Amino acid sequence: MLTYCAGAWPGGNPDMIEVATSTLPSGVFSQALHCMAVAHSLAYDYILKESKNGGKTMVGIAHHVSFTRPYGLFDVAAVTLANSLTLFPYVDTICDKLDFLGINYYGQEVITGPGLKLVDNEEYSESGRAVYPDGLFRVLHMFHDRYKHMNVPFIITENGISDKTDLIRRPYLLEHLLAVYAAMITGVPVLGYLFWTTSDNWEWADGYGPKFGLLAVDRANDLARIPRPSYHLFSKALHLSIS
Repeated sequence: MLTYCAGAWPGGNPDMIEVATSTLPSGVFSQALHCMAVAHSLAYDYILKESKNGGKTMVGIAHHVSFTRPYGLFDVAAVTLANSLTLFPYVDTICDKLDFLGINYYGQEVITGPGLKLVDNEEYSESGRAVYPDGLFRVLHMFHDRYKHMNVPFIITENGISDKTDLIRRPYLLEHLLAVYAAMITGVPVLGYLFWTTSDNWEWADGYGPKFGLLAVDRANDLARIPRPSYHLFSKALHLSIS
């Protein structure tokens, strides 16, 4: 969507007609999702065929979702439309060829009209995503309710925040781990959790600007990795969960 509809990510430069028709069956967004679904299905069959003699191989996807809410009463329809395009359609087409469903979740998005809005009473990352741990709990239940007949377990394949100061990241980390735990004890099968990310990285259209890492990267000093306080917090949380 960010490539073929918004033109915000590399790889796409849609004109107004392509944007307006992108979600139609013949539109660029719909066609991209169709090609991805075909590719996944072929890859799934091939991987399982090749791994028959090597034990159980789990094949899944990483599906990016946000928890969306309307800014005002007149924005409810926009939220409904956004969710109808992004939450389930792609997964619906391949749910019979998933051994797990990966969820990439960063936060909440407030929708007004055709775009997003920053509101005063929310806490935001440096990338403009609102911090909302309960959204991860609710998203996991939404997907579990829809696909539980398929017995599809979940992996949190991305969850993190851009925060150079590391002040927001520490409570963010603990609150989202608690959200995952709350989902698990209320019936959602979660196999694993991957924090985004180990060290500061290249972020598509935003380059090296956003700082997502548990470790800072000193690019002026031979790419030295410098642990942030959240690194030690996450290590402690992992040790406690193992023990």
